[in-house]
Amino acid sequence: MTDDLSQRQINDGLYLYKRARSTRWQARIKRTDNEWFAMSCGTADFEAAKKVAIERQRQLLDAQSNGLVDVSRRFSDVARLTIKHLDAEVTAGVGKSVNRDYKQVINRYLIPALGKYQINHIDHKALIELDAFRNKLLNRQPNRSTLNTHNAALRRVFKTAVDRGFILPLQVPQLVNRGRPPRARPYFDQDDYRRVSRNLREFAGTGHKKVARYLRDLLWDYALILANTGMRTGEEALNLKWNQIKRTKEIDQKSVKREKIDVLKFSVTGKKRPRTLICRDVDGSVTTPLNRIQSRFPDLANLKDDQLFKVDEYVFRTVDGKRPRHERLVKAFKAFLKKYDLLTDKEGQERTLYSLRHTYATTQLRNGVTWDDLAIQMGTSRIMLERHYSKFKVEDRAADFSGLNEKRKKNAAKEKTELQKANAMIKSLEKTIRELTKTIQALTKEKV
Repeated sequence: MTDDLSQRQINDGLYLYKRARSTRWQARIKRTDNEWFAMSCGTADFEAAKKVAIERQRQLLDAQSNGLVDVSRRFSDVARLTIKHLDAEVTAGVGKSVNRDYKQVINRYLIPALGKYQINHIDHKALIELDAFRNKLLNRQPNRSTLNTHNAALRRVFKTAVDRGFILPLQVPQLVNRGRPPRARPYFDQDDYRRVSRNLREFAGTGHKKVARYLRDLLWDYALILANTGMRTGEEALNLKWNQIKRTKEIDQKSVKREKIDVLKFSVTGKKRPRTLICRDVDGSVTTPLNRIQSRFPDLANLKDDQLFKVDEYVFRTVDGKRPRHERLVKAFKAFLKKYDLLTDKEGQERTLYSLRHTYATTQLRNGVTWDDLAIQMGTSRIMLERHYSKFKVEDRAADFSGLNEKRKKNAAKEKTELQKANAMIKSLEKTIRELTKTIQALTKEKV
């Protein structure tokens, strides 16, 4: 509000006023709950502004008398308020890691597509516009899992609107998921993974700028550790500290002699809760890249494991001590895949840094790890694993479905029968030889 010269009372519940350095009239309207609603009349003409304000006051009073929400907001304003709520949850320690994904969806897709609408005007037509905008931006129809995240982010915006009284619960539109059905995630087969591990060594240290060389050095070790632990790239991996690593000796329960084996463990925090995972450290698959990272820091280079694994410092840092952003690692890995012709798999799907987690999952399944055990190790559910990796149930039993195992069984039975016949013949011949030997010995005694 400004001074009395620029403020005019129209009636008991309506005032017109001007802000400093503005020629347009603003209106303040009292609601039935004695709260004030402010709006711009959009004009510098007093009489025109008065008509706009009186009509808006009438609409508010009618809405309130009919039990309707009388005040709305633009979608963009409610969306930005939702982002503040998401950030506040994370700061308070109650937010989920998915809050970051919600923020990205809101900023990149929802606000550009729906920001111009009033929150109470988001209807089926507006949601169709959102679908079209999203498909154009992605250059494809999104997967169902992607739309699940987008719909969850949109529900958070509507929840903010309902909580603030901008819309009624009945005004929240129904959200549907018309995304593509889940497909097997792109991964690296054995041959391609050998190329990845071999070429990452060559890729490390390259780049025109020093920061690029530092990042590619780290990428070499980061990628190998992801592929041999199944960690999620991003927060789960980048938040790992040295004091969350442990090397122990565990009893091998499947060993007849109950031998003790060396085990390397990481304590990580995933999407749901903290968990301990066992590294696939055969021949130093994880230890070797960890040692390379350690050697880049003079204060860590000479520490033994019992000392190193007490250091409260992040593992994945470049040689200048900086923690890389997830997006930079993703971009660098994509550049690597393009350079060595590894970007797409045999089905034409584009691989990403996350494909290393899928590589770990497929390798473990083919090595006989059960679905339930793998779900615990990877911090996910069996349902989610089967949704994305169920094809390996069939592929790994190709001999059964192709009829090869049936043929093998028949051949084995035939070989068994033939072996039994051969053994019977051998026994018969041995008996005949024994009888002939006895006869010869008897004849020899008679001659003597």
